Amino acid sequence: MHQSSASHPLANVNYTITTETWCSPEGLRG
Repeated sequence: MHQSSASHPLANVNYTITTETWCSPEGLRG
């Protein structure tokens, strides 16, 4: 998994943003 993130930084960033959105109530509110 870490290798994929290193090969595709944008994918890692997108995953982080998605995680923050779902984990943060404010993210769900938009």
